[in-house]
Amino acid sequence: MKQNTSHVGKGLWKLNKETIKWPPYVNRIRKLLVEMANQMELKRDKMINIWTETKKTIKRIGIEETNNRRQQIQKIERKMKNKLGQKVRTFKDTKNDRQEIGKLIKELNENGRTRTKKSQKTTKTKYLKEGQKSMKYFFNLNKNKHDPQVITGLLNKSRKLITDTTKMCKIASEYHKEL
Repeated sequence: MKQNTSHVGKGLWKLNKETIKWPPYVNRIRKLLVEMANQMELKRDKMINIWTETKKTIKRIGIEETNNRRQQIQKIERKMKNKLGQKVRTFKDTKNDRQEIGKLIKELNENGRTRTKKSQKTTKTKYLKEGQKSMKYFFNLNKNKHDPQVITGLLNKSRKLITDTTKMCKIASEYHKEL
């Protein structure tokens, strides 16, 4: 039974969501799956070996295409920044130049905003999934260092400060009944 199981290494590899939609990635994966199907038809190797190799290749292709996509985005951004710098250097106070510069700035800002939103979503998801464990730990450490807080008085319904303990208990119980 152990012969049929494939080796699983340490850690977990996650594919970037944006890469899944990336056309070069999709095309390479399609070709890979066609090759895998052909190998299975010919039964050249055990199915588990074919699938293990396919998974390794999918991971490698995912990493390569993620890097390619990132490089292309950076290249486009550099071109836009260069174009903006060139427009600013050769600026003539015309309506057309102002519009082009405004359009380039708006496009650069929009790219930055979308990247920020994506990273915020990722962070929020990670926070919701894992929680804020370190903060809880530090709060508990700090909680023991503080003196207990004593309530010296409460305001009644007529907004008068009451300091008598029995009357304060009545005010608190009335308040909680009304909730």
